[in-house]
Amino acid sequence: MIDEEQERHYNARAAVPEYGEFFARWGLRSAGFRETASCRLGVSYGDSDRQELDLFMPEGGNGAPPLVVFVHGGYWQGLGRSLFSFTAEALVAAGAAVAVVGYDLCPAVRLDDIAAQIRRALALLWTRAGEFAIDRDRLYISGHSAGGHLTAMMMADSAAGDVNIRGGISISGLFDLAPLINTTMNENLGLNAASARANSPLFMPPRGNAPLLLAVGGDESAGFHDQSDRLADAWGDRCRRLDIPGCNHFSVVGGMADADSDLFGAIKAMVF
Repeated sequence: MIDEEQERHYNARAAVPEYGEFFARWGLRSAGFRETASCRLGVSYGDSDRQELDLFMPEGGNGAPPLVVFVHGGYWQGLGRSLFSFTAEALVAAGAAVAVVGYDLCPAVRLDDIAAQIRRALALLWTRAGEFAIDRDRLYISGHSAGGHLTAMMMADSAAGDVNIRGGISISGLFDLAPLINTTMNENLGLNAASARANSPLFMPPRGNAPLLLAVGGDESAGFHDQSDRLADAWGDRCRRLDIPGCNHFSVVGGMADADSDLFGAIKAMVF
């Protein structure tokens, strides 16, 4: 049975009926950026077509740049990495490398499988940092929506193996998945009480002392704000909350590509 209150809190597409316009703009901007960027596309880290990443590098510069990994959203069941190349544009211009990571989708795989895939992507970037000419000692992870959840999962205790994550940026992330069980989003996720808790970073201890930025659009539902507030309470002073006025669940991620935005300023301050 659908819980109508949780559906209102977490059905982002229903809350923003024009979401398709965002996808169209992202796609056009991303395609244009790939045409001019210094990039290595389709780097495989697993055994499926979706287990690939695109690596964008800054022009010139001295030494190996820091790396920001971006994990896309889509409620773990939609979208793909090519739509989100634009998130690398401003960071690359500022002197960082950016890896935009794809992954397999539910219901073909489970959330546990997706988290394991992101770990493998991080491990590949870590172990092949010399080949990719990136500084693995300055590796940061970011993500939007489902990608924000996966960001926190990678920052949870022992989740990322030997990879040293220096910081994280979770935009509109989900950290307690139990509210999704009785929503339409769960039709492809197949969550129950046990699997929701096992995949909820809210109930996991954080690893080390790396900082985590928790950003949410000011126009997003109380549910998304509550998710970040609760993780900040649970993980303590490492977390910084950032509300972005005037942004909904889809427009908020655009701040990653806007060098003048508060979100980009916070990310740049962390990475550099």
